[in-house]
Amino acid sequence: QHEEVILNDELIQLSELQPRVKKLLKSNPRKVISLKADSRMQAERMITVMNRIRAAGGQNLSIITQSVS
Repeated sequence: QHEEVILNDELIQLSELQPRVKKLLKSNPRKVISLKADSRMQAERMITVMNRIRAAGGQNLSIITQSVS
């Protein structure tokens, strides 16, 4: 299982996600956080990432899905 995610085009460790999202939301608490996932992403992993975004204060979440070529 991968423990990395991409935030603002930067590969970061999943453990860094909450502090980074909190920092982003300081300037705009209503900022939309986009979660990009391809069809290989397991639902459990997506839920984990979504929960961490919510725990960091993210209220507006956009999910973008992509097919794998």
